[in-house]
Amino acid sequence: MNVGEWIFKRALTCPEGPFLKEEEARFYTNREFNERVNRMAHALTAWGVGKGERVAVLMANASEFLEIFFACAKTGAIMVPVNFRLAVPEFAYIFRDCAPRVLVYSADFAVKVAEMKISLPAWPRCFRHGGAAGYDPLLADTVASFPVTEPNPREEVTLADPLFIMYTSGTTGDPKGAVLTHGNVLFGSINTVIGCGINRSYKSLVVAPLFHIGALGASACRSSMRAAPSSSRGSSTHPR
Repeated sequence: MNVGEWIFKRALTCPEGPFLKEEEARFYTNREFNERVNRMAHALTAWGVGKGERVAVLMANASEFLEIFFACAKTGAIMVPVNFRLAVPEFAYIFRDCAPRVLVYSADFAVKVAEMKISLPAWPRCFRHGGAAGYDPLLADTVASFPVTEPNPREEVTLADPLFIMYTSGTTGDPKGAVLTHGNVLFGSINTVIGCGINRSYKSLVVAPLFHIGALGASACRSSMRAAPSSSRGSSTHPR
């Protein structure tokens, strides 16, 4: 059992049910989103990201943010969502601390990424999300060539394994990386679903930034974990 299985089960039980709508531009069914997650998972493996290695994400809300999250869940990698409102020295501290193998960043933060490359001696492999031009490869173009089949991790991914590292605000010192496991996310989502009386017709509007635990843990994950019903009214996520 791991969080990545949520997406597979939704695609298996209700392939054409809704999973995600991104403003008015993009809409994915459970099957389509699972295929996108699988492409991302195969890409992470090809980039040398193994179980327990970190994938840093410096992004505004987008489908790709959640695709990376669930791809990490399927492969055993650890996602590090980074607060994009931080200053360059704070980014550099976090990257030195977590030592990511890969960084995916929105084109809006390209200038800050370029500044960090100068200050850090060891730099992860970088991919750019969006933007007309840039020095790093475009994520969408790179991932598109990978297969949509389910990944087959070399090592089993269990509830005890880390899923993501959420850094604290660092108001009284340096930020601390809080490690959350698959089990933490699973039981936290179950608690929210039961406590709030959420049913299968529920839709989650994610307006807070996904780098924050409130948006990722309380909004996106709770509607993602539940298998959709046989009708088209299944739960979905709306990142903005």
